[in-house]
Amino acid sequence: MTDQEINLQIHKFIGFEWNEDRKLWEIWKEGKRIVSHKPWPFTHDLNCIHEAEGTLSDDLQSAYTYELLKVMNAKHWGAFELITATGKQRAEAFLRTLDKWEEAE
Repeated sequence: MTDQEINLQIHKFIGFEWNEDRKLWEIWKEGKRIVSHKPWPFTHDLNCIHEAEGTLSDDLQSAYTYELLKVMNAKHWGAFELITATGKQRAEAFLRTLDKWEEAE
C-alpha cells in the first residue's frame, strides 16, 4: 500500500467522514468538530498514529503489539523495539490488526 492509501484507510477508521458540501474531512470528538483538508499523515507523524492507536480496544491493543513486532521483524520482543517503531511501521501494523492491509501487486 502507498502512504496515501494507508493514511486514508486509518483516517476513515478513526471516524473522519468526507463532507462533500464543504470539501473537507470532519470528525466530532468530545463535542468539538475537527476538520482536515486531507487525511492525516499517520505514516510520517508519530502524534497522528498515536491518536489512531488510542482508538483500539484492549483486545486489539494486544493484537496490534504482536503485529507491530512482526512488521519490525524484531529479533527480541521487548519495549525498546516498540518505542523505536516508525510511523510507517505502526501504520502498517495498525491496518494488519484490523485486517485492512492490502499487499502491493
